[in-house]
Amino acid sequence: MLRRLLLLAFVLALAGCSGANTAFYNLQFSGAAEPFPADYAARALRYLGEQSATGVMVSYPQATVGETALSPKRWYVCLSGVQPPGLPLTSAPPLLDAATALVQPGSRRGVYHVVLILRASGTVSALKGYDSSLCADSRYEALAAV
Repeated sequence: MLRRLLLLAFVLALAGCSGANTAFYNLQFSGAAEPFPADYAARALRYLGEQSATGVMVSYPQATVGETALSPKRWYVCLSGVQPPGLPLTSAPPLLDAATALVQPGSRRGVYHVVLILRASGTVSALKGYDSSLCADSRYEALAAV
C-alpha cells in the first residue's frame, strides 16, 4: 500500500511539473534555452502589422521560463508606445502593486505594454496589459523599419 501511495505521489508530481506554465514565475527545471532571437525587431514589426510603428519602443530580449518546467527557457520583448484598446482601471491598486511601488519608487503606473513571447519556430504570442512587471526594468530602443 505504501508503495502505491509513493508511486501515485511521484506520478502526480511529475504531471504537475510537466504541465503548461500559466504564469511566468513558475518552476523551471531545464537549464536549456531556445536560440537567441536576433530578429526580434522584425518579429515585433510583423506583430504590429498595419498598425503604425511610430513612437513604439521595443525592449532588448530577456529570458523567461519555458512552456513547461522541463522545456527550454523562452525569450520575450516588451513593446511600449502601442495604443491601448481602452483606459486603465482607476480603482485602488492591489496590495502587491502598492508594495511594489514602495520598493520601486521610480516605477510608473498606467503604462500599457505588449509582451511578445518569441518562439523558436518564429511565431509570437502576445500578453497585453498595463504595468507589466516583466517590462519594469527593460531597456528600450526605437522600433524602426527593418
